[in-house]
Amino acid sequence: MHELPEEAVERLARVTKLLKTQRSLPARLETVVEIVRRTVPNCDSAGIMLMVEGRPTTAAVSDRLAVEIDLVQYRSGQGPCLAAIEDSHVVSIDVLDGDSRFTHFAPGALDLDLESVLSLPLPVGNSVVGALNLYSRTPNGFDSRSEEVALPLAAYAAEMIATSPLYAYSLDMVEGLTESRESQAIVAQAAGIIMAIEARTENEALDQLREVALVSGKSMRAVADSVIAEHPMRIENP
Repeated sequence: MHELPEEAVERLARVTKLLKTQRSLPARLETVVEIVRRTVPNCDSAGIMLMVEGRPTTAAVSDRLAVEIDLVQYRSGQGPCLAAIEDSHVVSIDVLDGDSRFTHFAPGALDLDLESVLSLPLPVGNSVVGALNLYSRTPNGFDSRSEEVALPLAAYAAEMIATSPLYAYSLDMVEGLTESRESQAIVAQAAGIIMAIEARTENEALDQLREVALVSGKSMRAVADSVIAEHPMRIENP
């Protein structure tokens, strides 16, 4: 398989930063996906996708294929794993069947020789925090038996997440994302600069700052300070 794309490397770096406060959890999730890959017939690859601050993030994979398939979903904005999380139910598809929900996902999946996907939601309380995803290069690779084997492992993964401080309450998973009022003002100022330079909305600007913080491991305040330092002439007094 070709080299892992830069976007995938960045996402994995982000996950490493997010998970470092609970070191046992990543290893346990990796164990789950490896067990799934080994025990479910026709499962060539497996992964766990988690919602982090409202965004899907690949948290554990058995191999590169799982990362690349997830990237297809992130880029297209659709896919069985995203649907399992959004709709809170198991999604099983054969890519060649041409499911109308996944018309933008299918071409990228087929480019990776993916034929079948089985996604099981991970419920925690009244919310779904992610999905356990199985990928196969075999047409119609998954059936009711596959789901029966995978369900207990999905439940185990959900329980691990539910009992981890990592997913407590607001999911502020990076040091420094919860800022003082002074820092909030600086972040807002940096967002304003991005809005002016790149013609973005406020939410888009804040999302950009947050993504840089997540990938770099810096606080939102530190990222905002950098933006302001780079564009001092754009600072306006209230």
